[in-house]
Amino acid sequence: YFFLWPQKLRGPLSKHSDRGTSLPFVFLVGNHSSGKSSFINYVMGRKVQTAGVAPTDDCFTVIAPGPTDVDQDGPALVGDPDMGFAPLRSFGPTLIHHTQLKVRTGINNKS
Repeated sequence: YFFLWPQKLRGPLSKHSDRGTSLPFVFLVGNHSSGKSSFINYVMGRKVQTAGVAPTDDCFTVIAPGPTDVDQDGPALVGDPDMGFAPLRSFGPTLIHHTQLKVRTGINNKS
């Protein structure tokens, strides 16, 4: 999982923004059913990821604040020049198709 917390809360889908992919990024990795999704939901202050005993997700997820809840698949995320993930193309279609974007309103993005 990746988290995007931009300095300016315009939302990642704003065209012609100067935001790009602002830091910080948080990369969360762990064993199956170790609480990653529950942790993300707690930190975000709302349900963003599905949590469960069975595997619920098999991809890298970029989570970002925005004005509406929107999901984008990997090709749309990598193909959007405003998002700044185009360099992922060099890793091939397998990685791209195992990446997604979740834009969510009301996530806790304050320290």
